Amino acid sequence: MEANQPSARYHHALYLTVAIYFFWGFSASANTLLIPLIKDTFGLLQWQSQLIEFSFYAAYFSGSFLYIFASATCQQLVQKLSTRLLIITGLMVSLVGTLLLVFSLSLVSFSMILVSLFIIALGFSLQQIAANPTLVSLGGAKFGIHRLTVAGALGSLGNMIAPMLLGYFAFSTITGESSAFEEGKQLTALVPVFYGLALGYLLFILGYLGIKMPNLQTPQSMGGSVKDLLAGRGFLIGAIALFFYVGGEVSLQSNLPELLKDTEFLGLSTADTVQYISLFGGGLLIGRCTAAVFNFSLPTLWIRVCLLLLPMLTFILVLGLMTIGGVQISNLLGFAPFLLALSTGLLFSGARPDRMLFVAGSGAALLLIGSQLCSGYYSMYCLLAVSMFSAVMWPCIFSLALEGVGEKIQLASSVLVMMVLGGAIIPPLQGYLSDIKGIGIHRSYFVPLLCYSVVAYYGFVKWSSRVQQNFAQASGQSNA
Repeated sequence: MEANQPSARYHHALYLTVAIYFFWGFSASANTLLIPLIKDTFGLLQWQSQLIEFSFYAAYFSGSFLYIFASATCQQLVQKLSTRLLIITGLMVSLVGTLLLVFSLSLVSFSMILVSLFIIALGFSLQQIAANPTLVSLGGAKFGIHRLTVAGALGSLGNMIAPMLLGYFAFSTITGESSAFEEGKQLTALVPVFYGLALGYLLFILGYLGIKMPNLQTPQSMGGSVKDLLAGRGFLIGAIALFFYVGGEVSLQSNLPELLKDTEFLGLSTADTVQYISLFGGGLLIGRCTAAVFNFSLPTLWIRVCLLLLPMLTFILVLGLMTIGGVQISNLLGFAPFLLALSTGLLFSGARPDRMLFVAGSGAALLLIGSQLCSGYYSMYCLLAVSMFSAVMWPCIFSLALEGVGEKIQLASSVLVMMVLGGAIIPPLQGYLSDIKGIGIHRSYFVPLLCYSVVAYYGFVKWSSRVQQNFAQASGQSNA
């Protein structure tokens, strides 16, 4: 297969690999609804319930760390691992973890649930190590960014669907919410959903066994040491920004149900929070679909038109899907005015990742400040709107941090993936602060505010550095 020519025999591999992203988004958002159910079932404090996220994202860190360690110590063994084998292994690990989760939910065992989620995410880490370069390689790197964008949007679709599906099984056939929590019925009612996920993993395993996959070249070396890599200030700050981005996004979403249930905020039941958890996933979908405009070579006027229309069109799609899911969308229309903020921010930033990251980080921080100054539904919509800005941060931080790493790009990418550890550390920290009587759940949202401020700072540093470089070049040319 030529470097930039897609081959028809690999189309099935492309479709399967893109579809894997749905599992990742679905599971990550499913955790958000599991948290309040588990908290009420076992009578946990908020920080203890956030151990769900700790187990899940610590597994991502562990998987990436083990891969780096194996690449450094057992290079020949790692080089023999084909892309197909790595993805299938990851799917099998997630399948085992999901079946264990079904067993854990049936037993109503908190410790076993944590172990199950760790195993599921460990499988995801192996899948991600192989899936990202596979999407770039299938058909050539020129169009790799488009496939990653589509895959990310599919993950966001999973983010949106998971709370609605779990909510249907948890609440549609069970009445008397408090007594159901006491008996653990809310958790056991979720078993069919995870049986379905297990079946999905099995079908994908069989699918990969029956298709052709390209043999991706594995570098002979990881290219340098982590110490040398972190010596570069630009990469180090980028890795820190990624840590806080993941931590901020995960913490904001995973603590959201507790905020919505707070009697001093909205005082909703757990069942009534489902629609807003789903809308957070919808906001991620809106942000990614809108920012995808910059991946295409369109005239400036068309780009501006798309940036104005796409947020609204995607929002209509989100509302349509949620209507099919049985959600009363009249409660969600207050989100619409925030679509203009996304359009305005992206119009200002353009396609430049440094400026886009600064705008996205600043926009998220301002919305979090607004949520602190407001109350009730206005405050909630500010929090939900953060998702649209957060959706564009991962590719921006990733591309900016990899600038100038040279031959150490494979090692740098693995280290950046390890920075999802922020999703394990930050949510329990916010949960612990929310348990303090003088702070509470609403004020604890200054934690993601600080996280997104770090992201905005990194974008500003990269942007200002680029401006200074351009100014210096222009001055040099004029003097010449």
